[in-house]
Amino acid sequence: MVHEPSVPHPRASNASRAYLDVPYAEKDAAKALGARWDPSVRRWYDPRPPTAGLKRWAARPEVPELLPGEDRAFGAGLFVDLVPRSCWFTNVQVMWNRSAG
Repeated sequence: MVHEPSVPHPRASNASRAYLDVPYAEKDAAKALGARWDPSVRRWYDPRPPTAGLKRWAARPEVPELLPGEDRAFGAGLFVDLVPRSCWFTNVQVMWNRSAG
């Protein structure tokens, strides 16, 4: 039996770490303020939370798959036309139909 290491969920891996959402372009700034890279989950974290300089990259809470009160069964099979009436393509079709008729 081969044991494969599982990748822990970022927020559940270590209670002393606060995971951060750091854009690649800002990684050097975060590192200079004390952020560390966790290669197992491929995310930056604050090793001694809360660190004042790292608060701007604090990870946002997870968005649930289904929001409270949301009903996805309502309107099943409906089609919403996202082309507005003011679209040039719609106006061309209307003008063409008038001149042909």
